[in-house]
Amino acid sequence: MKAIVGAEILDQDRFAAWLPVLQEWGACHVEFAQQVDDAAYWYTERSNVGILAQAAWRSGRVALEEYQARKSRQHGHATKEWLGRCDLWISDEQGGELIEAKQEYLALRSRQAVFLTNKILATAVKDAGHTRNGIDSAACGIAFLPVYLRASCAPTAERLEADILALIAALRTSEAGMMAWSFPAETREYLGADGRNLIPGIILLGASAPT
Repeated sequence: MKAIVGAEILDQDRFAAWLPVLQEWGACHVEFAQQVDDAAYWYTERSNVGILAQAAWRSGRVALEEYQARKSRQHGHATKEWLGRCDLWISDEQGGELIEAKQEYLALRSRQAVFLTNKILATAVKDAGHTRNGIDSAACGIAFLPVYLRASCAPTAERLEADILALIAALRTSEAGMMAWSFPAETREYLGADGRNLIPGIILLGASAPT
């Protein structure tokens, strides 16, 4: 059994510079599994934001998590503003990017995987637009998707790998502009807290917030 780890830029014009970050993100999950004998990806959205921040630093960028930010949205002809928090800011010499994230578990064999992930991603993108608040900065939404399968299904290693690869292929047709996935060998048969579900890895999808 080997790790299934990769990254792909679907919108080269917008996200080409993200490839090193995504590659480091996948590697972070594998290293965590190897060193701690646990899965970093199955915890919370906040935990996964932290892994992405680590990946940014490792790829030569700087990052800031959970900082106070002024947000805004249009309400009719008026603009509503409030103080909130931005999940993550990543920057390099070309400039910074505001990031809002959402996390939802995704069934490995879901027939609605693309539909469901597009909904999650759209919510993250909407939040990223609010966080921009008129600032001339790039912004994007990130969907963290820990993948699960009922342990009672008891798939063979070959079937589990085939299902993972099929899900990755299906999500290439989503509205994401970039994607990455990390299924460490060490956690391929990892059971979640309830002991009923296999949680073999995680998929990340990202899309740009409109300017």
